[in-house]
Amino acid sequence: MFSSVRFWLGFIVLVYLVVALVVRSRRPRIPVWGVMAFASFMVVVFGLVGVDEVVSAVDLDVILFLIGMFSLVSLANSSGLLEVVARWFISVFRRRVALLYGSSLWSFSCFCC
Repeated sequence: MFSSVRFWLGFIVLVYLVVALVVRSRRPRIPVWGVMAFASFMVVVFGLVGVDEVVSAVDLDVILFLIGMFSLVSLANSSGLLEVVARWFISVFRRRVALLYGSSLWSFSCFCC
């Protein structure tokens, strides 16, 4: 399994993604879509996904869902809503452990009920 060339090429792409996203967190000028587009390019160039398989590998419903979610989060971020919610969480749950438990329980109750 580990001797397969495809495995190591996929591993290289995964390492690139992790390193690029960590670097991006320190330098926000690098756009996320650029990192992901280059990773997609590497997958096609390395032959992990064939050029003719690219269209079938992309699910249009998922793409449209992600566009909608990124738009909503961007809107919430630019309006300051995310900062208000973060400050509220910090004021209610004063310690880090309480903040971790509280945010976990809150998100679990929002998505499960």
